[in-house]
Amino acid sequence: MIKYIIIFALLFVFAKSFHGQDIQAISTDFEGHDKNYNLNLIKNEKKRCGNFESLNLDNMNLHVIKNNIIQSDHIQHISLHNNNLDDIYTILDNVPNLFCLNLSRNEINIYNGHELRHLNLKMLDLSYQKISEAKDLEEQDEETNDIYKYIIFNSTGMKLPNLQYLDLSGNDISTLLWDFNVSFPQLIQLDLINVKADEVEPAFFSKIPKSLRVLHLENNYLHNLTLQNMAEVTALYLDENPILRIIDIASKKLKILSLSNCPSLGHGNFDIPFLEQLDLSMNDFETVSYINFQVFRSLRILLLDYNKLQKIPLISDLQQLNELSLNFNMIKDIPSNIFSYFPSLKKLSLRGNKIEHIEKDSFLGLNNLEYLNLSENELRRLPYNWATSLINLKYLNMNSNQFPNILDLAVNSAVVSLKHLSVKDNIFTKKITTAELAYLPNATTVYVV
Repeated sequence: MIKYIIIFALLFVFAKSFHGQDIQAISTDFEGHDKNYNLNLIKNEKKRCGNFESLNLDNMNLHVIKNNIIQSDHIQHISLHNNNLDDIYTILDNVPNLFCLNLSRNEINIYNGHELRHLNLKMLDLSYQKISEAKDLEEQDEETNDIYKYIIFNSTGMKLPNLQYLDLSGNDISTLLWDFNVSFPQLIQLDLINVKADEVEPAFFSKIPKSLRVLHLENNYLHNLTLQNMAEVTALYLDENPILRIIDIASKKLKILSLSNCPSLGHGNFDIPFLEQLDLSMNDFETVSYINFQVFRSLRILLLDYNKLQKIPLISDLQQLNELSLNFNMIKDIPSNIFSYFPSLKKLSLRGNKIEHIEKDSFLGLNNLEYLNLSENELRRLPYNWATSLINLKYLNMNSNQFPNILDLAVNSAVVSLKHLSVKDNIFTKKITTAELAYLPNATTVYVV
């Protein structure tokens, strides 16, 4: 029997006649179910220090910390965010079990050598220091046009044998020293976001440790990017590089590549046979026909949100694709058999397009699809049995369309796998009869408001 969620108490509903009487239904938390099916890359974002025993000295206008003022065998996290410290080595002397150190937004000159040694430290945040070597150089030689190329992060004197995460974002940095990998031999993630980089030097991957897996280079000024030897890096984030035009990447290790919000992106040459996740959102693409998807034969997640696509892209070489997102494009219709090349697809989102028409066979071949999002479109009526081929469909989101009647969704009892159907913000949502609901699959929860 269908599982209904009723806006009034069930006793009130049973007091009504079930023959021809209008009823109202409410959702519990469809968004809670929906977020379990979010189509996103695995984002290795800024690391958090967790719930360790901590000392918080943020925003205290500190200029110096005297020797021995911090002593503890138990403290694992020290945060000194947004102070005015210009030296740091004494902080580590008497906290042997320190795990995480946040020194963001201080006045530490990262271009001069600092003594920074600790056996157990795993996370170090040196982002957005309030001193710029670039400004100093500009004052010395205002006629130099290549100032940025001399901005070097000086890791000499830093010996952190177990550091796994280093954040240098928001500082002017053009290159690393040759002994960078000696200072941080176990580094896993390096954040170089907003460091004003315009290139990645050829020797870059020779300087980083072999342990590095995640590299963030978002929000820079990269233009022509050639990466032919990326060591052991498995995740590369290049989002928000507004003038990035040409990209050439070859790697047998890379599994995640994010190129979101790179509106100048043009030619790309990729030799990444084991790539699993690719984000090409927010790039003003009107077509992706010039992208050779054959080289991404292991791809499992593809995001093409917030572009200008007017048609479902015809991509015939992604047999392993599990998740495809085409949200907020300009797609108007879904032709027959357009998804037949994606036999492994489990999640498909077409939210926020201009879809008016779906063919009876539009989703033919998607036997493994579990989640389908068609919300925020302009659908009014769907063809009979359009969903019968979706034999494993569990979640269907039809919110914010133009359906005048729930029967116009043409979702009948043949879709036996359907567990959650959301139809809020359609024309009919204030009058649904039990007779209409009886056409839906058994054990389906309907979310209306």
